Amino acid sequence: MVGWRMKFVFLLVIYFAGFATAVYFIAPTPREGRASPLRKDRLGGSVDSRELACAMNAGMHKAADLSKELAIRASVLIRERVKEFQAREKQGIGKK
Repeated sequence: MVGWRMKFVFLLVIYFAGFATAVYFIAPTPREGRASPLRKDRLGGSVDSRELACAMNAGMHKAADLSKELAIRASVLIRERVKEFQAREKQGIGKK
């Protein structure tokens, strides 16, 4: 069981993490004269928004199909395990 002190420390950590995140987002960005690792002028001409949207759409559909397939496999495995467990329970009850 977690005491009130542990809960208080946890809430303080969460609070200050949120505060640090807010400060990070509110902080001003570097000036344009400085060399930034990600320059917007280079990205603008090299990325086609339609191609990016199509690639993202295709990736999302692949991920959705994969998750459906994995969910079906998992449900089949769970059903098999439940049947095995029920069969063992019936055998165990019959022996007593």
